[in-house]
Amino acid sequence: MRSAREIRSQEAECFKRGKTQCNEVYGNVCSRADKFEDNSEMNGFLRFLVYWVSTALALWIVDGVFDSLQFDSVQTLLLSALVLALVNLTIKPVLLLVTLPLTIFTLGLAIPLINGAMLLLVSEIVPGFTIAGFWSGVLCALAISFVSLLINLATGQSVVRARRQPD
Repeated sequence: MRSAREIRSQEAECFKRGKTQCNEVYGNVCSRADKFEDNSEMNGFLRFLVYWVSTALALWIVDGVFDSLQFDSVQTLLLSALVLALVNLTIKPVLLLVTLPLTIFTLGLAIPLINGAMLLLVSEIVPGFTIAGFWSGVLCALAISFVSLLINLATGQSVVRARRQPD
């Protein structure tokens, strides 16, 4: 098994050699490097814009699936996506750090509860965005996480890596 340092050096070598030569030498380790090669020039604002749009799309899809999540208008949906993106980037990491002992004790089962609480916080902040209750918020947060994962995989923002066993 390769260490993280070896993988990083191999990925750096992939940028230098190009995909074809790299795959001959290292196998598929370069696929991650090739995915992010185009994204390396994106600035922070553009990444946040993509994150905001994918969050809005996930909220829209989940709104269509669940009756317990409702928006008054498209503007409310976009504002809710913006506030949710900001909450997920600022408040949620601090809350995850504070609740780390609980998260470890529950083997990670506290994280969906935190996600639901963040969604309820956004529904309290944004007028016109309503959630039926806490458990509906947790269920909707799980659905939003799943839909966001699918969107990020489809757009290349997230990469699924598979390791090859040495021969």
